[in-house]
Order: sequence, then C-alpha cells, then structure tokens
Amino acid sequence: MNGQREIFGPKRTGKCGEPPSSTPRHSSLDRHKLTKIEGKIKDLDMIAASSPEPYVPLGRNVYQNHPGRHLAHVPHTGRDGTSKHRRGQSTAEEHWAIRKTSTQGSFGHEEELYYRDRTVIWNQGTSPSASRLHKTITTEEPILQALFVKFTSESVDLSDESVSSSKDIQVPSICIVHDAGLTVVAHTGEEHYCSLPFMVKKVWPIDGKLLIERALTKQDMSGDAGKPRDLPTLFSLKHPLDEPSPMLSKSGGSGKLQFMQDSVQTVIFTNTNPDIIVTFDLSLGLHSVWSLRQTKTDELNTAMKLLDSSMGSGLLPSFAATPRAGSCNSGLRAGLSSSAHSRLSASSFSSSVFSPATFRQHYTSSRGNSPLVSSRAHTPAMASAPPSISQSSVSGHVTPLWINRTSLGTAYSPVNSILATPCAVIEEPLTPDLCLELGWTEPAGREEGVLSKASKVFITQDLCQQRYICFLVRQHHQIRCLKFSESNDRSQLIFGSITSIPAFDVEPLTDMMIVLDGAGSLILYTGLVKISRILVPGLHQLLSTSITNVSGIPRPSTPLDSHVLTATPSSANFVHTDDDQVMLLSPVGGDLSQEMESSLLSDDLSFTSPAVGSTVKSLRDPLGERFTLVCSGGRMLQTSVPALTTCPTVRMCLDALKRNLPRESAMQLLTKWYTTNNAPGNNEAETEWMRFSSCLLRLMGYQVNSLGLYNQELDVTASPTLSAKKQKPSEGDEDWEFLLGSAYHREAGALLPEAFSSAKVTNQEPEVTQQEVEASLDVSAPLFQHIPTVAFVLHLVYEETKLHRLSQDLASSIASLACQLAKDIGWADYVEYYCRLHPSLLHILRQEHSQLKQEQRIQLQEPSCFSPVPPSFNQWLYKTTRGEPQDPFPCMETVCKKTHQLLAVYSLYFDKIPSSLQFVNSLFRRLSIAASGLYTENMNHLVGFVNRTTKLSCPQRAVLYMSEIGWGSSDISALPVSLGLPLYDAISRVRENPPSGWPESAYALLVRKDLSRQSDWIRKGRGPLKEISTPKADSNSKSPAIDGMEGLDHDLLELRFSEDLRVTEVKKLLQSARPTVITLTQKPEVSDHEFLEQQEMRLLLVSQRTMALPVARGMFTMHTCRSSITEPMPIPKLNLAGRVPPRNTTITFQHIDVPENISAWPSFHNGVAAGLQLSPNDSKIDSAWISYNLSQSKNLTNEFGGFLMALGLTGHLTKLYRMVLHKYLCASHEMTSIGLALGLAAAKRGTMDVSVTKILSLHISALLPPTSTELAVPHSVQVAAIIGIGLLYQGSAHRHMVEILLKDIGRPPGPEMENCVDRESYSLAAGLALGMVLLKHGSDAVGLADLELANNLCLYMVGGHQRPAPLNTTDTAKSPCYQIQEGDQVNIDVTSPGATLALGLMFLQTGNKSVAQWLAVPGTPYLLEFVKPDFLLLRTLSKGLVMWDEIRPTEEWVTSNVPPIVQKYALKNLSEQVEAELEIDAQTMSQSSCCILAGACMAMGLRFAGTANNEAFQCLFSFAEKFVELGSQPVAELAGKATIEKCLNTIGISLAMVMAGTGNLKVLRLARALRSRSSEDVTYGNHVAVSSMIGLLFLGGGRCSLSNSPEAIAALICSFYPVYPNTTKDNRYHLQALRHMYVLASEPRLILPRDVDSGEMCYVPIEVVFKEATRNQTQAVKMLDHCIIPQLNQIKELRIMGPRYMPITLRTETDTRLIKEILRLGGILFVKQRAGHLSYAEDPKGYKGLLAQSFTHDATGGHLTDPKLIPAFTSDPRVLNFSKMFCEIKSPAGKQVVHEQLFSALMFECVIQEKINILPVLLELHYALERFCCDFSPIDLWQIKLALTFVSRSSASPFLTDREGRSQLVSVEACQLLQSEVERVINQWIRERKDLVLAYLLQGRYPDNTDDYKRLVCFLAYYDLPSPEKLCDLQLTDKPSMARLLSAARTLQVPSVVVRTLAITLKQEV
Repeated sequence: MNGQREIFGPKRTGKCGEPPSSTPRHSSLDRHKLTKIEGKIKDLDMIAASSPEPYVPLGRNVYQNHPGRHLAHVPHTGRDGTSKHRRGQSTAEEHWAIRKTSTQGSFGHEEELYYRDRTVIWNQGTSPSASRLHKTITTEEPILQALFVKFTSESVDLSDESVSSSKDIQVPSICIVHDAGLTVVAHTGEEHYCSLPFMVKKVWPIDGKLLIERALTKQDMSGDAGKPRDLPTLFSLKHPLDEPSPMLSKSGGSGKLQFMQDSVQTVIFTNTNPDIIVTFDLSLGLHSVWSLRQTKTDELNTAMKLLDSSMGSGLLPSFAATPRAGSCNSGLRAGLSSSAHSRLSASSFSSSVFSPATFRQHYTSSRGNSPLVSSRAHTPAMASAPPSISQSSVSGHVTPLWINRTSLGTAYSPVNSILATPCAVIEEPLTPDLCLELGWTEPAGREEGVLSKASKVFITQDLCQQRYICFLVRQHHQIRCLKFSESNDRSQLIFGSITSIPAFDVEPLTDMMIVLDGAGSLILYTGLVKISRILVPGLHQLLSTSITNVSGIPRPSTPLDSHVLTATPSSANFVHTDDDQVMLLSPVGGDLSQEMESSLLSDDLSFTSPAVGSTVKSLRDPLGERFTLVCSGGRMLQTSVPALTTCPTVRMCLDALKRNLPRESAMQLLTKWYTTNNAPGNNEAETEWMRFSSCLLRLMGYQVNSLGLYNQELDVTASPTLSAKKQKPSEGDEDWEFLLGSAYHREAGALLPEAFSSAKVTNQEPEVTQQEVEASLDVSAPLFQHIPTVAFVLHLVYEETKLHRLSQDLASSIASLACQLAKDIGWADYVEYYCRLHPSLLHILRQEHSQLKQEQRIQLQEPSCFSPVPPSFNQWLYKTTRGEPQDPFPCMETVCKKTHQLLAVYSLYFDKIPSSLQFVNSLFRRLSIAASGLYTENMNHLVGFVNRTTKLSCPQRAVLYMSEIGWGSSDISALPVSLGLPLYDAISRVRENPPSGWPESAYALLVRKDLSRQSDWIRKGRGPLKEISTPKADSNSKSPAIDGMEGLDHDLLELRFSEDLRVTEVKKLLQSARPTVITLTQKPEVSDHEFLEQQEMRLLLVSQRTMALPVARGMFTMHTCRSSITEPMPIPKLNLAGRVPPRNTTITFQHIDVPENISAWPSFHNGVAAGLQLSPNDSKIDSAWISYNLSQSKNLTNEFGGFLMALGLTGHLTKLYRMVLHKYLCASHEMTSIGLALGLAAAKRGTMDVSVTKILSLHISALLPPTSTELAVPHSVQVAAIIGIGLLYQGSAHRHMVEILLKDIGRPPGPEMENCVDRESYSLAAGLALGMVLLKHGSDAVGLADLELANNLCLYMVGGHQRPAPLNTTDTAKSPCYQIQEGDQVNIDVTSPGATLALGLMFLQTGNKSVAQWLAVPGTPYLLEFVKPDFLLLRTLSKGLVMWDEIRPTEEWVTSNVPPIVQKYALKNLSEQVEAELEIDAQTMSQSSCCILAGACMAMGLRFAGTANNEAFQCLFSFAEKFVELGSQPVAELAGKATIEKCLNTIGISLAMVMAGTGNLKVLRLARALRSRSSEDVTYGNHVAVSSMIGLLFLGGGRCSLSNSPEAIAALICSFYPVYPNTTKDNRYHLQALRHMYVLASEPRLILPRDVDSGEMCYVPIEVVFKEATRNQTQAVKMLDHCIIPQLNQIKELRIMGPRYMPITLRTETDTRLIKEILRLGGILFVKQRAGHLSYAEDPKGYKGLLAQSFTHDATGGHLTDPKLIPAFTSDPRVLNFSKMFCEIKSPAGKQVVHEQLFSALMFECVIQEKINILPVLLELHYALERFCCDFSPIDLWQIKLALTFVSRSSASPFLTDREGRSQLVSVEACQLLQSEVERVINQWIRERKDLVLAYLLQGRYPDNTDDYKRLVCFLAYYDLPSPEKLCDLQLTDKPSMARLLSAARTLQVPSVVVRTLAITLKQEV
C-alpha cells in the first residue's frame, strides 16, 4: 500500500511501544466535575498567533532627531490610536498610517506616513532593518491631517498628430491638510499647494480624487437676520490644480436632487471598489451608506439651474472677494474626550464649529428637509425640499459654486493660475463631477445622537467572498455588520440584513477580522462566523490572568497554556523538561482545585486581571494578516494570525470547493480547515496536504482511523505526540484525545485522577480489525451529500496540477485521495484512469470493502456537470492533435486557470475556430457559477480576441494570445515537455517573420530580442540625442568658443559620410563664432590708414556672409540635442570681427561707417538656430526653463526673440505660462513679439485656438473692434501676426478670416503715412496666409462661393478697378493717404505676389485648367510688357502648384513653360533696328526667360522635395550649371546680374530641396563655389540662399528631409520665397523671420539599424517597396546604408533583408504609426544578427562566415560537432557556460561520455538552427525515454507519446506547413528513433509476459504484482487499449479463434507486431 503514504504519511507509534502506566483516582474531584471541565476545554478552540514584537512607528524616531525638536518623554497612546507628547502646557498629537502598495512587475512594499505638529515623514518599509526614509516635509502651518491619496492624471501621447491617445494613470501621492488649504506631494517629488475658500474639516480619499468635507462655522450658518443658510459641505477635487467642485446628493432613484448641504451629515468612511461613502447624522444618530458615481447629463442641467437660482438671489457671491476669518478652527479638532465613557455635551465641540446642540436648535424644526428621516431601513421617508435662498448678502466663508477665474491667484499654485486663467475675465460655474445616491439608512432606534457614532468603519469579506460593511459602536460595545453585494452589471449595491457582534475593538484582516471583546480576549471572525480565539505566545510578560494552575498536575504546552490566559509566574515556578516544554508548578497544593473548577466552569475565560490592569486596550494598523496590539501604558506589540494555507495545491483545492459547494458547506470546510491547520501542537513533519486530506475526509463523514489508507509509517522522532493524536475516535474529542495521547501525559499519568485514565490510552496503534474495515460513513457529516462534487472538483484540480512540471508529486497525492473517493462512489472509469497513471494505486482498485455503503449512495448529490468519462487534458490534446472531435472540457476559470488558458491556446493553434461564439461554447463547459462576472469577462476577452485576429495565421494567433494573457518563456518551460512542444513550435513558426505592432511581451516570447527592444524603445520614448550644455573651461585656458554645433551626432555623421571629410567642411563653412580671416595685400601707393579702411571694407563684405550663416546652421543642427535642465541653452556668438594673418591681428569696424543695427536680424536668426537644436520630444522643457534662458540682465534681446520662435516651431512654446507670455508681450520688444506671434501660431497650427487668436488679433487692426484704440504696432509684428493667422487657421476655410485676409491683400495706405512702408511684405503675408487658410480647397470651399475668391485674387494679380468695399468694414471711416495717390486702380506692384501665391495654394493639386490659364505666361511681346519679370516667376510657380501632377523631372517640361517668342529672342544681342522692327525688347525677353525657368525649376523642386529623385536632380543641376556659366558671359548684361543671381539662388534652393538630407557632394561643391564670392554684387540675400543650400543638404544633422505634403509646400514657399533681402535690415518684400518656416515641412526620415546585442550601428540591407501609383520610381529599391527613406505616402513596405539578419517587415498600410514613432525617436531600428554570420563591417564579402553557414544549412552533421565551435555561432553567456560545463568530454569512457556527446549534439543543433529555447525540451525527451526504459513510468510514456503524435501530425497538417524552409524543432529522424526505442521496450516485455496481456484482453484481469501492472498499463496507454469493462463488448472468450482475435485487434487498432506475438502464444496454448 505504497500509495497511501502520499496522503497521510507514515504511521505513528508510541515511544518504544510501551503502554502508559495506570493513573490513580484523585479523591478531591468527582467524575461529574471533571466531565464538565473536559467539555469546557474541548469547546475552547485556539489558534496561535505569531510571537509579538515591540512596535514603534519609524516616523517617531525620525521626528525625535528632527532639527529643533526636543521631546520631553515617551508618548502616551490614547484609545483612538493617537499619541500625545506633552511639553510644558502644549500638546502635539502624533498620527501615522500604514499601507501596502504594489507595483506592476514587482512585489509590493509597505509605506508609513507619520505626522506630528508641522512635520510629515514618509517612510518606505515598516521595520527598522528594511526601511528607507522617502521624504520629510515641514510646513509653515499646523497639520490637521495627512493621508495617502491617488490622483488621476491623463497621459497624452502626442507622438502622432493625426492620432492622439490618452489614458488615465494613478499618481500615488500624499495630501497634507491645513486649516484652509491642501499640500499635495507626489511620489516623484512634484508638489502643489491648493488654497481653499473655506475651512477644512476633514479630507477623504476616493477613486482618483479627493473628498473635502467643509467645516461650517456659526458665521457660515447664519444670514444677516440670523436666518439659517444651507451651504454645500462636500466637495470633490480631481487634481490639485483644479478647483474643488460641490457634490450632488440624491435620495434614492426618484429622490430630489440637491447639493450635499446637510450640515448634520458628517463623513466617517470612504471606500473604492465599490465606491461608497458612509455618513453619520449627528442629530438623529443614524448611519447611511451612499453610492458614489459620476454625475449624469440631466443631473448637471438640474445642478446648473440650482446654481442660477443661487446666483440670482445674491446668496453666493464670488468667494475670492470674501475675507477669511483667520481665527476659525478646523472641525477636525472637535473630538471625543479621552475617557471612554464620558458623555458629550455641546461644549465639547469647538466654539467656532457648529455643535450638535446648535444643530438641533437650527434643524429640529425643519428635519423634514433631511433625507435620513425614515421609518424604513433602506430608503428615506421623505425627500428634502429645495433650499430657501436668502436675498441678503453675507460675509465670511462662501461656497465656490461660481468662481471669478481672474481672482484665483491665491487659490492655487502660481503655475496653475496662469495656465487656467485667460487674459479676459471669464465667470463660469463649477459643475459638480460626482453625485451621492443614498443606498441604505440605519433603522431608527435609540435617540442617542452623536454617542451612537461609529468609531471605526471598514469593509470586510468572509472566506466565501461575502462582503460586509462593519460599524464599531463603542458606546454599545458591538460591531454592526451590514451585508451587501453588487448587482450583476455592477451598477448598484444590494444591501441585506444587519447583524451585531459584541466587541470592544476590531480590525479587518485578509478575509477575516480580529475582534477584541470586553474581557480582553482576541477572537477571530470571518464575516459573521466565529472561527476561534487567538493565542498570542509571549504575551504573558505583559498580561495577567485569573486562571491558576492545579498543584501537582504538570502539563505540557496545550491550548490552556495560552500566554493570554496565564499569569506571569516567578522563575521558581517554571520547570524545564528535556522536551523544552515549560510547565507551571503551583506553590499551593490540591486545595486550589475548587478555584480551578470555578474558573473553568464560568461563562467565559477572562483575559484580564482586575488587580493588575495590564491589558490590551485597542487594535490598530491592520495589514494583511498582521495587526498591532495597543496595551495599557502606551506599549504596542505587532503580531499576525496564520494564513489560510501556504500550500498552493491546498489553496487551489479550497478555492475550487468554495466555488462549487453551497455557501454554508464551504464555510464549514474553510473554518474547520483553518482551525485544524493552525491548531497548537501540529506535527511539523506532517505536511499541509496530509492535514487537509484528513480534515476533508472527516468532514465527508469518513472514519479516518479505520480507513485502510491510514496504516502508514512515520518517523517517531519527529513528534512523540502524533501517534496518540491519530487515535481520535471522533471529531468532537480531537483536542482532548490529543492531550491524553501525548508522550508527556504517559510520563505524568500517575498524577492524574482516575477519570483521566478512562480514555484507555495506548502507545501502540491497534491492528486494523474487520469491524474497523467495514466501518460506515457518518451521514450527518457536513459534506457527506457532496462527496461526488468533492471528487469531481479534486479531479479537475488534479488535471490542473499535472500542467505544472514541478508539481507531479502533488498531483500524485491528489490522485490518491481522488481515487479513493471515486472507488467509494462507484466511478469505475475514474479509478481506472488514476491507476493507469499511478500504478501504485493498484490496492485501491482491488479494494472490496468501502465505508460508503450501497444504501448510503442514494443520498449523494451528483454534480450537474459530472462527466462519466474522466476529463483528461492529455487525452484532449492527443485527440485534438489527431483532429478528432472533442466534447467541451469542464473547467473553473478562477481555479483551473492554466487549463482554461491552454485549451484556448491549443484550439487557436490547431485551427478549431468555426466562429467566435461556437469556439467558446465548444471548448469550455462551465463548472461553477460562483464567479459569473469574471467568467463573462474572460469569455468576452476570448471572443473579442478571436474576432479581431481573423487575418492572423493560427500560430500567430496562439502566440499573440499567450502574450495577452501574460505568458512568458518561464511559463512555457514550466509545462510538461509534451505540452510545451506545440507552443515552442508555434513560436518557431512565427519567429522568422512576425507581424509588426505587437506588444513587447509578444516579441520577448518569440525570442526576438530586436523587436522586443524596439517596442521597449518606443514605449520609453527617449531618443538617442544627448544633452547640450555649456562647455567647461580649463583652468589654464579660456572658455572654449561655442559654435552651435556641439549637439551633432558625430558617430552618425561619420557612419553616413565615411568616404570623405564633407561634414568637417560643412562645419567649417557654417561656423560664425570665430573671427573671419581677412587676406588683403597692401599696395605700395596705399597708406596704412587707407589700408585699414580697405581691410574693414573687406570685412564688411565678408560679414554679410557671416551674418547669413545662422539660417543655414539652424537647418544643419535642427533637432539634434536635448536640453540640460540645470543650464540655459548656449547661444553661439555672432562674431563679426576679422583676423589678419600672419600675426592674427583682430580688426573691427572702427574706421568706416557701418549701418545702424546691422546685426539685429542676424542675431534673431542666431537665436532661432540655437533653439532649433532642441528635439520636439524633449520633455524637460517647461516654462521655468524657458524663462531661465533670458539673459542675466533680464532685458529682452533679439536672440531671445529668435529662441522663442524656435521653441514655437518645435512645439515647446505652449508650455510657457500665460503670465510670462503677457509679460513678454507687454515689453513691446519687436523681435520678441515676432517670435511669439509666429511661434505660438506654428505650435498651434491648424487648431484655430481661441487664446492664440486673441493674441494675434491685438496686432492686426482688421481683427480689432471698430471702436478700439489704435495701437502702435511695428510693421514687422503685423506681418508676423498675419502669417500667424494663416498658420493657426490652416486648411480651415474659416469665412471671417478669409474675408479679413482677402481685404488685407489690397489694404490701402492710410493717413499720416500709415501702412505706407513695406506694404509689399504685408500684402504678400496676407496672400500667403489666405492661401494657407484655403489650402487645396479650390472652388469647393463651403460657404465661400459668394466671396468670388478666385475673381478677386485674379483682380489683385492682373490689376483693374477696385471693387467697392463692404459697408461693415472698419476702414471705411478712415481717410486716404495724402502722399500716395493710387486712385481706383489696384496697385499690382503691391498685391500681385500675394494674390498669385494665394491662387496657387488655394488650387494646389486640383488641376484646375481655368486657373492655370490665368497663371500662364503671356505669349505676346505686348502682353509681356505689362508683367514684371519677377511676377512671371511667381506665376510659373503657381501654375505648377495648380497643375501638380503634370510636373515632369525633365528639361523639356521646364522649357515648355517659356513661350516660343521668349525662347526665340531671349539672351540674344539684337540691334536697335531689329528690336524696333519686331517691337521686341531684348532685355524684357531675357529677364522673362530667366524668371520663367527659375519658377519652373522651383515648382519642380517643390514637387520632388525630399525625394532625392535622380531625374529631377540631374535636370535641376544642369540648369544650375547653365546659370553659373551665364553669369560669366557678356550676354548676361541683357538680363542683368541681379536677375541672374536671383534665378540662380532659386534654382540652387530647388536643387537642395530635392536632395535635402542626402549630403550630395555635387550640390555641396556648387554651393561652396557660390559661397566663395565676396563682391559688392553678392548681397546678404545671396549668401542666405547659398548657405541655405548647404543647410538643406545636411538637414537635421543628416536625420531629416523635406515633405511635399500640401502643408509642407505652403511652409516651403513661405521659407524660400524667391526674393531675398539686399541688406540685413531689408524686410520690404518678405519678412526675414519667415525664412525658418522650413521646420514645419521637415520630417525625420533616417533609418539607423543598430545591432541589438552589441548596441553598435551596423550596415543592413534595406528594401523599400513602393506603391504601384508612385511615379518615376521602380517597384523596389535595395539600399545598404544608413539611408533617408522616401516619404511614407509613397512606400508600401520596408524590409530588412539578407541572410545575415533576422527579417523585419514594416507595412505602411498597418504600421504607419509605428514607423513614425521609430523615425521620431531617432530612426533607431534594432536588428538581430543570425547565428554563423558576421556583420558587413567585419565581413563585407561574406567569405569569413562561409564555414559557419555550411553548418547552418547542413542538418546531418550535428553528431560530428566540436563544442569549441559554438562561440562562432553565439555569444550568449548562458549557452557558452552550458557548453563548457556539460558538452566538453572530460571522462575517458563510460556512460558520462555518451551524455556529453548527446549534450554536444543537441546543443550544436539548437545553436546553429537558432532554436536554443528548445534545448530543454530535447533534453527532457531524452531523459523521459531513459526513465521509461528503466522504470516503465506511465507519465513519461504519455509525454513521449504526445510529442511523437504532434511531430508526426504537424508535418502532415495543411495549416502547419508554413515553416518557410526552416527545419522542425524535433526532427522526424529523432522522433523515429524515440518511437522505435519505446516500441522495442514494450514489445520485449510483451514477448516476456504475453500471458499477462492475454489475461487482460480475454478476461479483463490485472496482474497481482505492482511492477507487472505498471508495465501492463504502459502497454495499454501506448496503444490506446480500453478498460476491462469496454473489452466485454468484443465478446472474446477464454480461447477465441484466430480470426476473432485478429478482428478484435483490428478494432482496437493494435499494431501487427503485437497481434503476431499474441497469435503465436494462442496457437501454442491451443
């Protein structure tokens, strides 16, 4: 009977087998009294708690060492849990709270929050040895309260502008409550102060918010005439930077809705999940429970009406204007007296807080308004009437129902007040967020008022998850437990009855509560069920007892030895035995027997001693199973009760039984198990499973002592008391029999009375008699009727346990118990099933007698979900793999979790999904209804997963589902080998080319480290950029010069451009921080003074180029670094000095006149360039850091204005506080105003933001009201503001803005030279802004047809009579200009450029031929005379924008834009006679030709911007060369050098736009040649254009390129408008600040492959597959470089290809957001190198890796491998260490060599085929085969059988053949070897013991020998032979015929070799 040991363990015997000596009868105690004493002891169940430890809050020690604090003495702890330290006459209370937090992915930790006086101490950890001081806070005001709280914060993902997502996150914080304000400190250190407009009584945490209870003073409660007022008392605070909003209340579903303004209602408890609030009525003395929910829409409307009535009555003025009474005290200070029995009077409250007496005085006559007056228990009797509003104004504290937001400066932190307060005064109401709905009210009882208030309220649940709200009413010394539950949809609470439990104090524990009764006893409850008393060992040192020991009766440690019950004896009264047991010897003889009798027969056992008074006063600080005892004298001891169980298997069984048994039966099981498992004196050698089995059997009625399973052996040295303990005759005498059976009792038995010896204790267990074997079950046992349910539940738990590789021993123990139950019930198939898997249970199969009689079986209740066939997961997987149909598998979703998950995963993998609903219904059979909500949630998740993954393959579905349920590699490796093999196979099939966009956990499961790292990289959101800071100066040198290029990624630039030094050259060309070298030779006739002037004049020409460099440097360094939070952004110096070699003499402008403010705009550009270095992803930038960058003089500078514009272009300017923004604008600094206007508009582009619109409107006269005061706004600021309007309303077609901008194109000059200077730039800005507002709308703009936009713009472009202005315009009353007379004609010199570009942008990409005809170049010389050549450039450009799709990258298309007449005569020297005859102006023709060609080239550049199109590059480069050559020819005089320079600049910029970000060497050489010119003909604008060419080539440090989207085209036209300034101050035609608008058209497009193992950048082949609609591109392009990829709208796929790296495919159809995230974060794309391959840097041609590759492609040479070759394939340290330890042959010969060879072969196979995760599976299969061959283990045989079945079927299944040429995880050859070896062993045994096989097949008879039975069941399991009962259907006789035997064998599918063996045997017998 070996299987019995697994349940109960070995048998226990007495010491040496000796019987106990007889005990004499004691004459002083009669038998009747001893019987009563014995019954008293049996009724007293005890559970031992842990040893108490002294507890002192950690914060107290910290506070004692706090600076300036001197404590006088040890604190005194009151009954309320607070301690008072007295120092002189003042008192300072200390408070603390403890909680346990949990962090995702880690274990929870404990935190302590301690506060006293003005100090708060936040500790992590509660023990001195394992704690950390997290934060100490000292406030200026006294602290009324401090508590843990979590605020809800919205995390917004702005990485993708098109799709922004947000999610709510909980921010752990602490809240410190002051008299009239809150201080909130987050765990990250962020701190906010919130000033409140009223006095605070108390603050309560709710879900993600804060509940604030207002303290009402008498002044608040009374009006002018002493009339009472109703003011809101409860407010909610969603975030510390929000305003508190009042809360609504509703009495029931149809009750009256009103604000929570009942002053007698005070909050005493809040809870989350469910969201409830408990209040107490101070007048009626009743408790109420309210549900907390979000306010509904109709309730908000009602609340607004209440607010309107309140405002109309004048009752609620603005609270900010109300003075605050500083002498008012918080309601928190009004509390109970220190005496527990004192009665409260009105004077016990603070005089400034409304007292109960005053409440009654004001409210007794009007209690009809209270929602709590009711004669029923759950709903109020009457609803409250609407509040009466007094018409008189009041002073004092008022409720902030209506807030003047301009006066909130003191209410919140300055940060919030600036952000939340607009410039104008906006009065708006505070809408209530939350509503309280009354759910339950305490029944009216004794009118005791505040004395019946609960001192503690908490929510607890019992062991069966029934929940209760508990109120501790110390006045009555009782706990009132209110039963409640949630509805199925969790929308409402259902309240039950209320039950009282006597108690003095109570604290909730895990599923239990610890109660301190009036006598000082500790009692453990679960819900309303009393479990037992609690014994606290060691507490005798503090407490005394009234129980005295009887003299002469030495006794061991028993439940009566509770240190709570016994007094503290002197040391002389202790006797220490050899057993380390302590016995108390009484100094008094047998005369005290009567005292013992009276003590034991009293009604209760007292835990206190009136004489001593050293008792437990209260309980506090519950945490899990731990709590704190507060003793008299202030000492605190911490102890804990035992957990329900520590064994996972027992916990699983308890959970399963709890969910399938009736609640009453389940409660009996749980409580009985808890007391049994934790009873004092349990044998430590006895496992929890043994105790659980014994307890469960007894509860089912079994006589465990008489059960055959119980006769086992156990080591007697473990515990001498266990043998006697096992002799318990019945359940009721367990404890007493335990005492009598102890070894110590046998030694001291002679001293006991005779009555004690009547138990006939023996030290030997009697042999099992026939009568004991035939003992019957107790039908009155609690679980007797549920034995079938218990058996079936245990079977499912057994199946669940088998799914854990390391739990096979526990599974065997469960099988032993379940098999015994199945045998008794009569479930033959279950018994057969267990015995086949565990042959050691054969004795149960052969049992003939059972304690469950036949007549008793009819009383059993069979479970509804019972299955006659035992559910077997192995069988289910076996048949599923073979494709056979399956019945739904029964499972409990909360208990059999892994079974449930594996069923779903395998079904997904094996494609058993007809539909989502059928899939779930056909897969699971629900067993329990106890967790219906969770079951529905899990099923909905599975159905939703099936529905949304229809496009994935079966392996992909399985892998993704494993990831979603939280599985990792460790979970799969914990499965048995046969169950993990299909999952590894699914992973292997998906690993090669997984879908993109999966979570990080899915890629980690696939062992794709590259994709997993990529997901983690994107999740963290930090790119590779480094922080920029000011270089530190050396001690011996000056500070190094800052050139503005410190943030460049030099490794990236060196990797991209490694062939030459172009990057070094570019840095040299664009630096402006060092003096320029002036090389000028002094002629003999030139004096020194004149030579100095010549040098300075040369310096002035060169300085034009220097001042143009910041624009290009901004392009080069754009988005290349992050800010340093501790340092300002370094701005390089714009050095205009010169250096004359060879002496390097520095020269400046001292001898010549230099124009004033020559460096104003260059300084602005310099600031922009510095600010553009910052990445848009930099999260450290805030308003404080922006202001920190202002110069030390605090004066606004041009550089700072440019810096602000750069912050706007990168999106950071929106973080600037409103007040700081107002300060900068009020300074009237021109450059700063320009930067703010353009920056804010760019940051809010396309949003139509109202606040930014108001700021811009201040600078545009047309947007101001007609009666507004005219402001002196600089012209350049007006231009910036008008462009800002275009950016802000981009693409919106906003009618009002369209009207204003259209009118401003032709804005006439005003009187006194108003609007007369630089009119061209304003008109151009209005046209560009109008084009952006109407971008691509064409003539289809809704609601704008009556404006005739196209006709008006055409009028502005070609000229004509002005149309009359509308009468409602603001300029009708203005007088015309007195100096500029334009008449009624349109001045096209001013309006034509803006109107032309507006038409082009409006009809962009529309292909409107009518508009294109308007924009066409005139074809006759006469008409050409009416159009300036400059305007022809713009018309050609605009025509190209309209006819976008017709642009071709050819010279033919460019020249096709030039009319034939122009082509014929352009750039040709014609005589005057010929010109007169032909009426042709050669100069006009030449200029027109040059401008038309330049316009066409710019249109081409925009069309192919950022594409690096080779045809467009060749075409534009050829035109650039032509114009360079033209400039040096004499014919250039016809067009003029200025025209040629302008056209050359335009073509060069167009060329650079096409090749942006590529660093093209030809374009760089062209730009360098153009840059080298420094004559007077080369203006500042020429240098700006040439340097911009260089900057565009290396845009963003080589990471970025340009986009050609409509929005980008508009920005590029603004930036590269083909008219450049002549001087640095020139803004006549175009505002210089707009030159930086290219930032809005740039986008990161660099892909940087990085090796995931080494972290280094590497070369990887990338294939770009274009969409079919893409023109001028081949279908696919292959690149081996760190390349700029094309625009995403042109790409179909991005692939990492080649044999050296794992493939990655990104599809723009589904992965656009992912690709954008990769590009946004620096373009880092992690790649994984394959085994046996080297990188392209190490092996460019691939020759070095040929040897390794030959191994990877050859699967036949694995057995010829050398472990020393493994490092050539992998660098994983785990693999290398395994190879070194187990694969190197160290033994000369023997079996060890075979193992090492096996390890080496398997290791090499897994490494070269990149399936290292399958190595444990292969090893386990080989060892399973070895164990089977040696021991014939059925479990190992099943593992091999399932693995063989899967491998054989996977190669034949159509859905499992998509491996793409990769080898299988387990080769077919290896499986064939395994199969042949298994069959060899089985067939050999058949040949040896064929008689046993025939006996089973013919007679259904099993062998008598367990070893033979084990081999037989392996044979049956391998060939799927049925049980003996099913063999009867074959009707085989003892000697069947050969034909009959062969027919039966075919029916059973017995292999032919077995049939032949049996046939030979049968023939011999015949």
